Amino acid sequence: MDTSKVDLVGKTGLSVRDVFNISSSRLFGIYALDVENNEIIVLKATPEAETFFSQPEINWDDNIENVVKSFIAPQYRIALESIFSRNSVRSKFNSMEQHQEIVVERTDGRWNNISIIPLRVENGECKSALCTFVDITAVKKRSAEMEARMAAVKPSFQGMTKLFQLFAKENFEQIVKLDIDSGETSLLKFEGGEVSEVSLPRWNDFFERNFYGIHPADKDMVSQIFSVQNIKKMIPGDKKSCIYRGKVRSEKYSWYRTSLYLLEEEPSTVFALTFKAGDEIKNTFDVMKNLVREE
Repeated sequence: MDTSKVDLVGKTGLSVRDVFNISSSRLFGIYALDVENNEIIVLKATPEAETFFSQPEINWDDNIENVVKSFIAPQYRIALESIFSRNSVRSKFNSMEQHQEIVVERTDGRWNNISIIPLRVENGECKSALCTFVDITAVKKRSAEMEARMAAVKPSFQGMTKLFQLFAKENFEQIVKLDIDSGETSLLKFEGGEVSEVSLPRWNDFFERNFYGIHPADKDMVSQIFSVQNIKKMIPGDKKSCIYRGKVRSEKYSWYRTSLYLLEEEPSTVFALTFKAGDEIKNTFDVMKNLVREE
């Protein structure tokens, strides 16, 4: 795909390549993983824009250890090598709705959220995937500051509740609690410095009532991930999430990300945390999918 010959984007004065470079500014690395041909195709390996469209090919099996050691802090290398081995990627993803994430520290002190999403799955095996390294150093810093603030608060329930309220309001659109055994569902609310639960319709009814607001192209994926049958397959410590478009209080669709957590401490309770997804990350994922498919 020769983006130098593509027309400008509307009347913005920017080319498609300009938009790609801006939208990928927080993406430290973008890699197409070709499982069948044992290749890692580098779409972006450094923050510099000029390397964005270069695509040197790396032998996956022979070089994955060296690639990981070159920029990942030692304490995260074993876990990362296991997740990103070719056999793991091939067998881990048996549907297009799955994805894998891990947060690691780099050798330069920065923090990355590394994500793998499948690009092609056939006969229950992943044939190709997209791997992205998103810079979350600023987010980690804010989290550390929040932890420090919480540690400084006297261990009173009221003080901890106020901090939890502040954190939840700043980060999540909605937190829903589901009892897997009974199907009872409640909304966590934060008012007057206290956490409270508001009863909702049972999970199936609650999901059906909110299903109309999901973009038609995303309904099948969302329905599968949030079905009771799928949730009941989770084991303590599991996390499932997806990014989708939805309407809440307007006619305009927005990107959301909902994550399901089954806590080890409460193996019969699932928490569904929803927040607005970053547009530049989701747009870049879509752009990269299209680029790989066109090659």
